[in-house]
Amino acid sequence: MIDGSGRSRESEHQINEPAFRPDDTIGRSQNTGIAAWTAALGAIPDAVWPRLLDLLDTTERDRAARFVFERHRRQHIAAHALKRLMLSAVGGAPPRSWTFEAVAGGKPRVGPGPGPHFNISHCDGLVACAISDDLELGVDVEPVGRKAPLHLARTYFAPEEERWLASLPAAEQPLGFFRLWTLKEAYIKATGLGLAQPLHDFAFAFDPLRVLFHDPTLGDPRLWRFEQRLVGEHLLALAWRGDGRSRSVDFREVSLETLLSDASIGV
Repeated sequence: MIDGSGRSRESEHQINEPAFRPDDTIGRSQNTGIAAWTAALGAIPDAVWPRLLDLLDTTERDRAARFVFERHRRQHIAAHALKRLMLSAVGGAPPRSWTFEAVAGGKPRVGPGPGPHFNISHCDGLVACAISDDLELGVDVEPVGRKAPLHLARTYFAPEEERWLASLPAAEQPLGFFRLWTLKEAYIKATGLGLAQPLHDFAFAFDPLRVLFHDPTLGDPRLWRFEQRLVGEHLLALAWRGDGRSRSVDFREVSLETLLSDASIGV
């Protein structure tokens, strides 16, 4: 996540308007292919935090304890609790029962054995989790109501992305920066390579939203699919490698308190 402060203004360049349903009922994802849920941290009552922490395994709790700042600790707890509650919603097993392992590059997955694919993201004020039965995916969220570090564009963006960003009116450049940043983060999380993937080897273009590959070894860019949405004062980007089938995304804003009440909490 990039540090910064201040506010940015909404761009006139099109972003899909939020289509999250305020449906907090836990249940199966109705064969949509991908579920992408977000939870606002400010809506979680103090009394609920110990219950969320109790869902986590020893490794997750130990990592939470190592955070210096309480806001970072709560982001970690909420993101991993949302992950477990969503896996229970789509996979049926109780939240505490899920175990995980790391694949090459360090990306976590359900294990041992097969299970749904997932990815999480967290930032000040919001956590997100995306899940699919069969698609590797990546998700990123960033607050857009703060100053964008535009000076980092040359370091992290491809030349055509820099040019696109510079072509925007000054008032639109902060949101433009976060559009590119979240898309690049979601993509490298979907591939599992993280920052081992050179960020100048691929670039995003808009109208329509798509990725361009400068390195031919990355494969066919037409196979990749992306969604990007504003969630209040946050921007969410979702990336997955398509398989030729039509996929819809079940976007929701959820209450972790309600999910806890509806879930079967067990081992």
